[in-house]
Amino acid sequence: MTKSKISNALMVIMTRTAEELTKNGTKHSYKDYLVASILENDATMAHTTLTMLMQEWQIRSLATAIRNKASESSIEEIVSAEHYFESLCNFLDRAIDTRRISTVHILYAAAADPSSATSRLLHNYGINAEDILTAIARLTGEESNERTVTKESTTRDIALCVENSDGRVEFNVSLAMGDSVSLTLGDSRIELCA
Repeated sequence: MTKSKISNALMVIMTRTAEELTKNGTKHSYKDYLVASILENDATMAHTTLTMLMQEWQIRSLATAIRNKASESSIEEIVSAEHYFESLCNFLDRAIDTRRISTVHILYAAAADPSSATSRLLHNYGINAEDILTAIARLTGEESNERTVTKESTTRDIALCVENSDGRVEFNVSLAMGDSVSLTLGDSRIELCA
């Protein structure tokens, strides 16, 4: 169970997407199908964030392309869509510092996953996960590197899971506030900051 609240919009979209995938017998690319569903709804924070990086018609084309690429995948998930979405929210809850997990966090997670169709297709538009973080910061009026530190919190535990064709790599890192560490995985570089 997540300690952060899941936004109502995300809960509705996750429920509808899980029902659609179950009805169609789809057992792969859950994250990509979820992102496509999110982008098809122009009232979501994820959609609004992407409007800062691309044209409206490009977002619609992206959602269609994500669905098409996802349907080509032959790698089956080993859990139901409902369980996968719950696990994804639990992972995001541990990985980010937020009171509410929203559609934009799902978009970011997919963009940061090089094995996802979403990430590859965004790359075709010249957009990566860092660009999404920057757009979120501009949209919310916060600096992307700004952190709220409480007197009780001097360290931050960060859980990171990266999945690619070679398998799953998990990291657990404890950092003192203000410290950072860089990880290089294949062609991807990840900077973790506390």
